[in-house]
Amino acid sequence: MKNDIFNFRRFGRYFVSDIKTCYTNFGLSLIVSCLSATLLVYALTVFLNLMTAHAWMGPESSTRLAALIIMFFVIVINGPSKCYGNITDKQYGSFWLTLPASRLEKFVSMVLISAVIIPVISLATFLGIDALTCWIDPTCGQSVASSIGHVASQIVSFDISEAISDEIPAEVTRFIDQLSSPWLYMDDFFGMTLPFLLGALVFKKSKAAKTILALIVISAALSIIATPITAAWGKDLIATINMTEGTAEISELFNTWFFRNIALVDALSDTIVNIGLLTAIYFRIKTITH
Repeated sequence: MKNDIFNFRRFGRYFVSDIKTCYTNFGLSLIVSCLSATLLVYALTVFLNLMTAHAWMGPESSTRLAALIIMFFVIVINGPSKCYGNITDKQYGSFWLTLPASRLEKFVSMVLISAVIIPVISLATFLGIDALTCWIDPTCGQSVASSIGHVASQIVSFDISEAISDEIPAEVTRFIDQLSSPWLYMDDFFGMTLPFLLGALVFKKSKAAKTILALIVISAALSIIATPITAAWGKDLIATINMTEGTAEISELFNTWFFRNIALVDALSDTIVNIGLLTAIYFRIKTITH
């Protein structure tokens, strides 16, 4: 019975096959997106600089970083629907159901490819092409990978207590230090693709657009529900700050459990959302029939 649920050898074969299928459906789009965000941006920038400044100048790192962010969101939004959107089609969906793998194995493979492999490969491809471009043309300056690495090293070695005035309470410094940790946002990176993977399995047409619309509606609904609670809490918070004449009240405020454990609160909230999305994806796979 255990082998019917998850068999590592069978999962390995299916996982390799799933990667090949996803590459067939989305590989070219991923490559084109990466090339557009690197070489096309580079060519356009050089052309505009030749026309306006009459000088050969490549795009600055900030321009290339903006192109990376746009490319990443395009790939995150379109990747799941390109790789798994056809499961909702009767013809391919019926074939997919007959593939020799359990629903759990298909679920794990799907999540790994959508939330890990596709984002990592897209980032690595962009950064590799960008680094090669900057090596060939020094007018581009520092590569995006070098810039990110430099900033990350500064953040890791940065002692916020030395940069902030002594008048700021240690509790506020601890709060800012928690929010400045890059590790705090790793779960956001993982969970960014999950809503679009769920949308690819739920909607039959216009999957990405309908998923974005659904996210807007859900966000608006949650905002309406949470507004009275946050308004009451924020009112008390603002009143506390306005009445503050020294640092004692601010220290007491930021020494409350919420502010002392803001990283834990963020991690728990993101984990709950990701688990909810993973659960919905799994049960959607379990209920797919044609």
